[in-house]
Amino acid sequence: MRVGISLFSIAAILCAWAPVATPQYYGPLLPANAPAIGLGGFSGGFAESLTAEPIRFYVGWMEPVRNAYSAFDQEASGTGTAGSHDWPVAGLWLGAAKSISLGERCALGLDGWLLIPANREAIERDEFNRVIAGGGRIRALTVTTTPVVRTWETYTDWWYADAEVGCRLSGGFMVFGGFRYEHFSTRFKNPGIPAGTPGSSDDNADITVNGYLPYIGVQLQQGGSTSLVSIRALGFPYVPADVQHLETGETGTGLRTEATGAFSGGYFVELLGEYRARVFGGPDLGAFVKYNVFHGRGNLNLDVTDFPSSSSGFAFHRESITFGGTFSLDFALPF
Repeated sequence: MRVGISLFSIAAILCAWAPVATPQYYGPLLPANAPAIGLGGFSGGFAESLTAEPIRFYVGWMEPVRNAYSAFDQEASGTGTAGSHDWPVAGLWLGAAKSISLGERCALGLDGWLLIPANREAIERDEFNRVIAGGGRIRALTVTTTPVVRTWETYTDWWYADAEVGCRLSGGFMVFGGFRYEHFSTRFKNPGIPAGTPGSSDDNADITVNGYLPYIGVQLQQGGSTSLVSIRALGFPYVPADVQHLETGETGTGLRTEATGAFSGGYFVELLGEYRARVFGGPDLGAFVKYNVFHGRGNLNLDVTDFPSSSSGFAFHRESITFGGTFSLDFALPF
């Protein structure tokens, strides 16, 4: 979280300090002097009146459309790592965005987002019974038709930064391509342990996904003299990412799982709708809604206490929707 806050602060300062080119770009990619397509009688002019906008801020509340989950394959090469974590990811997003002109039709877009999480309870389902032998160590595994279920406290860290280049094809229609670095991790602590299940309150787990995500997208902006509507969609059918899953599953039995690897398949999609209006001839305010889905799958290398090294299929999924507000302030740094 501290790393994310530091990078978000640096990004905001750089966005505010970046020199403003002419023509100024309003929003992620639309030039201020681009003709409006026309929506509800709007005839253009709103974007042209905001040529001094140095930075745009976003504040929004996120709820899960579907809980985040991570899961190993049930067979897991006999290591006993089969099972899944299921947890809701929610919280307050803070974002900042800046566009810089690259000519009459193209622009460079920069933005950064940081989540202040509302940590909620997770559920873990374990598909194996453990057969315990001398010294409290696991000596055999049998599949159970009634998975062991326990709860965890969660502590999530999620932030990302984008850089993209887009060009206007006609009117307010644009195409763009970019790169996103995204860090997502959740730490699981203080499990609720069912009666008769090995384990202790010292058990813990960590899931980390660092994404290096190329993306392509389209954007449509339509505006008038006092308001503007923007819709954009982006994504990619592949999610390059480093993955790490660490878990001390049952301290009393000495089981420790360390799984590392990368995704070999998956996808991510993001949809953003935004409305902005000029308020009494001053700063503009607006509202936005953003949908985001990320899915990755691949094989991880497994090192599990008392078992030979092996590999297992692994899947990760996260899906959310955010509602919030946006505003810009006309200010510049004194240096």
